[in-house]
Amino acid sequence: MKSLAQISRCDVPPTGVLCVALAHNEMRRAPDFLRHHRELGVAHFLIVDDHSSDGTREYFQSQTDVTLFAPDGTTYKQHKALWRKEILDAYALGRWVLLMDLDEQFIYPHCDSRSVDRFIAYLESERSEAVFAPMVEMYADHSNASFADANVQPLVQTFPFFDAEGYRLLRPSGRFLKKFPTPPLELLGGPRERLFYDFDVRSLKPLARWVLRTFASVDRSMQPGVLASLGDRFARLVLRGSMPRPPLVMSKIPLLKWRKGLQFPGGPHAVSDKLPLSEVWGALLHFKFMDFVNETKYRAARGQHAKGAIHYKLYEERMDRLGSGVSPYYSRSRRYAGWRDLVTCGLLRSADGWERYC
Repeated sequence: MKSLAQISRCDVPPTGVLCVALAHNEMRRAPDFLRHHRELGVAHFLIVDDHSSDGTREYFQSQTDVTLFAPDGTTYKQHKALWRKEILDAYALGRWVLLMDLDEQFIYPHCDSRSVDRFIAYLESERSEAVFAPMVEMYADHSNASFADANVQPLVQTFPFFDAEGYRLLRPSGRFLKKFPTPPLELLGGPRERLFYDFDVRSLKPLARWVLRTFASVDRSMQPGVLASLGDRFARLVLRGSMPRPPLVMSKIPLLKWRKGLQFPGGPHAVSDKLPLSEVWGALLHFKFMDFVNETKYRAARGQHAKGAIHYKLYEERMDRLGSGVSPYYSRSRRYAGWRDLVTCGLLRSADGWERYC
């Protein structure tokens, strides 16, 4: 590998789902991340530790199902897509892989009773090669929930709330889709957009609300035709002055069958080939709101995220108006009790075939 050095080696099993993840100072999240995905049936973890100083690296080195890597003269900001690609090309050709960050936990319909291997068997039977997944940001009902509370596992017990509305599915720009055609639609919305960008569907003008309901609802087809594409362009035109720039994309392709030559735009929000998508969606429980104030200041100063950490710098600028703490909890927040809660609000999809298979 040109961009990574291997710093611990464990035997990678020849079969089963692999998980490739990037980590930086994630010691509070790491144990629950491993617990959750081990329970799903993940066979092995291939993790890049990006200069952690809180014990994350030492923790992963002690795990018998983790192979650990470290940057070799490369940086997260410029090379994270390359890190993933080098690991995937070396270990995962022709295999199903989960592509994760340490603050994410993957779920899918019936994940409480059907292993990820069984889910993969179904995906193979429908000849799919990738799974679309909204990122569902999890939070507490008060502003003081922090890493100190994260000793309680699973994390979802401490951070059990999410936004069940206010999302939209829209087509990316034609220029972007030409380079990264999977997925054909991306999800936008969520609590960070509501808090920091003042984008609330209920506050839009009647025309904009109608456009969202008609052309960008979360229950729309993931295979938009010509008319739907025209509707996407109209929706973007109407909403252009209201939506965050750059857009805060809240969806990924976290589960796919790896082919040599695939590329990501940065993170796995999109893929460079047109892969057959499953009708079934996954979802990523995203534990972003753990010690959010301090993490935001740290990441803004570190500057390693997209476009020089532009989103984190904006959060930092606007946090003063929110008072001493930042909590996305509001009157319409919903408590998460299991994957069915996401199905009922359109953030997770099953399919008749998967239901019969189960």
